[in-house]
Amino acid sequence: MNYRSGLANVVLAFAPLILGGAFFTVTWFEGHWPGSAFVYAASTVLFGFVAFASAKLSLFSRGDWFSFGSSRMTPNMRALYRCGYVGMSWGLVSLMLASVAHSS
Repeated sequence: MNYRSGLANVVLAFAPLILGGAFFTVTWFEGHWPGSAFVYAASTVLFGFVAFASAKLSLFSRGDWFSFGSSRMTPNMRALYRCGYVGMSWGLVSLMLASVAHSS
């Protein structure tokens, strides 16, 4: 098993847990403060994008304008880059769940 197939197995193994966590937070926000799930989801996407953009700006400041992935980043910026992607993904899933919860 190489690195990519191992990573795919981890993502597939934890996908139900991630979706369940997003579903729980959206329903919790909707239950306590109706209409606030959209604000939660949008702010999560925004904070994820800010983390992603700040990690990318560290490469831009070194003059590395075109890069794909986090291989050229420092370890701290690499962690921030990945947290940004996780935040944006979590927020988008939460946004979809919030729109379903709000429409029913």
